[in-house]
Amino acid sequence: MYGYRLRCPTALSKTLWACRTNVGDYVWQNRNKPNTVEISICNAAARTHRVRDAAPRELCGTTLSCVVGNTPISCEAPTGVAVQITSVAVHFPVLEFEEKEFDAKDISDTSVLLLPLLQEGLSPAELGEIERLLHQYIEHYVKKTAAAELACHAIFLQLLCRLDAMARRAPKKGKYAHYYVGKTEAILRERYAQKLTLAEVAAELEITRGYLCAIFKRYTGLGFSERLTQLRMEKARELLQEGGISAAEIAEQTGLGDERNLRRRFKQYFGAGLGEYRHIIKEQTLYHKRPVREKS
Repeated sequence: MYGYRLRCPTALSKTLWACRTNVGDYVWQNRNKPNTVEISICNAAARTHRVRDAAPRELCGTTLSCVVGNTPISCEAPTGVAVQITSVAVHFPVLEFEEKEFDAKDISDTSVLLLPLLQEGLSPAELGEIERLLHQYIEHYVKKTAAAELACHAIFLQLLCRLDAMARRAPKKGKYAHYYVGKTEAILRERYAQKLTLAEVAAELEITRGYLCAIFKRYTGLGFSERLTQLRMEKARELLQEGGISAAEIAEQTGLGDERNLRRRFKQYFGAGLGEYRHIIKEQTLYHKRPVREKS
């Protein structure tokens, strides 16, 4: 995980901004001052994130970011994509930090705070906790009183502590992306005949819909709906080959709802209707079947 090793600041912070906003045609570049810490939650269907000269990273859904100082970072959403942002930025008179990839030594070093630059795949509970603290900060900030300013400082320190805890916990999850993809594949294979949505599976795994969408596509090459359709079509073809079952029964057993939907989806997928495919089976010239190598 990439981020910042931060010495816990002792001086009071000064709020630079605290806001919730919806943005269209989103383009952002980090122009913060060296002693600034910005914590943001960003939600968008798609956007491109780049750190320094590294290759751009495609993101979707909700992400949590923490930017310390003037690290060269940019983010851009495609034209027409709405972006929701909740962001708080503060400035400290003195701030000691180091930007790096966290290792085992960093995880065990409790003399510093670890702040991940970007986090995907947080559970709804984790995101909800950070959102709650950000919203509390904004509510106090708009009061513009001395007491509210102290409350903001205390809330920001809580945010830093929560980010540190998340950064130290994340490596212990191991290869969590592979784990979640594997669990999703198992759920699809077991329950393809049921009504199944990406949001339901993400909730069951306690991760965000956007994160599951991104990692499943990244590791399988197929979207969630594409893979679900593939499994249903393969089962429909298998049942056709076995014979002795009606189209309505096939539709029910594959999660395709009714016979009309089965016929439409089957022809779209295989390029042949049910009747034509049954005829092909009888002629022993099945689609998608590898040719048998002749013995020499």
